[in-house]
Amino acid sequence: MSSLCFKSGAEWREIFVLKDWIHSEEECMKKKTCILIVVMSLFCGSFGSAEPISLNDLQHRFDGFSEALSMSLPFNASIGLNWSDAYIGQLLAAPPHFGIGLSAGATTIDVDAAADLLKSFGISYPLAFLPLPAYVVEGRLGGFVIPFDIGVKFGALPDVPLLTDDGVDINFLLAGADFRYSLIKQGVALPNVSIGFGVNYLKGGISASAVDTMSFSFSDGSTNHTLGPSKPTVELSWETVTLELKAQISKTLLIITPYAGVGVSYAIVSKAGYGVKTQVTYGGNTIQDGDIAKIQEAVPGLKDIGTGGFSSSYERHDSWGIRLFGGLSFNFAIIKIDLTGLFNLIDQNYGVTLGVRAQL
Repeated sequence: MSSLCFKSGAEWREIFVLKDWIHSEEECMKKKTCILIVVMSLFCGSFGSAEPISLNDLQHRFDGFSEALSMSLPFNASIGLNWSDAYIGQLLAAPPHFGIGLSAGATTIDVDAAADLLKSFGISYPLAFLPLPAYVVEGRLGGFVIPFDIGVKFGALPDVPLLTDDGVDINFLLAGADFRYSLIKQGVALPNVSIGFGVNYLKGGISASAVDTMSFSFSDGSTNHTLGPSKPTVELSWETVTLELKAQISKTLLIITPYAGVGVSYAIVSKAGYGVKTQVTYGGNTIQDGDIAKIQEAVPGLKDIGTGGFSSSYERHDSWGIRLFGGLSFNFAIIKIDLTGLFNLIDQNYGVTLGVRAQL
């Protein structure tokens, strides 16, 4: 049994207890797919805060965090289908060429933007990086007639508790597919070289319910006003759709296959948002339409303010990304173990994945 605590003001408060850390394979998968560890810390660490949380500061810092997150989502969506073999061969061959496996890993996002957001809740983020995990089940089929292969990937969790009775729920969906065409087929001296096209869809969210009461404040320029206090549920959500062109080279050498590649992605849209579900009161009374207008004027960006809570969202359209990826696989008969490193040239973030598959 161990505890995770954060310091708020002059006191350390115990946030939650991690009981029986590994109970089963199912719980292990939940932990691997824990989306945004820092956000979970934000939710848990902020609940029970004695001082009202400034909506003005929260919105300003959320805008910066959401922009950084939206830039990193396409990079995270590229996890999976980064197999060591640039081309796996023909399906209509002897033996037929296909494979299926599991890949899991994480990419980083702008830790400064996350740490700035946490300041609104009086929480200090201690690490130099911020991981965004993901996992997929993936498969690939060799082509026929012309030298190509196709791959598909899928990973998902419905709304499930992150840990038993911890009050934090997550949901996660990552799906994608690609088509690769072989330019050069591996020979004694030649490597495998391919070019490809892929599409990825990533969506997720995390929510947590407060244990204690908390309140929010805003300033209209001359006077501070308070909403609450109440016991809210805080939610964060994200979504992205990307298209990608990629090129890869690989060469099998006995039981290892080193490989390298580059991918150029285009994000059709990336979204991030947060919401607070709570019984909103203003000055101790039920909030009125006039109060809502006053809050929206004082805190630009807040949406859907009402008796049931408030929310905000950010969208980024038509953005580009360039990633480098590479590593090596260890090949044991039909079992291949991939270790892949990734680097985002646009925002200088990085990632790593580990994959295990059976492949003919």
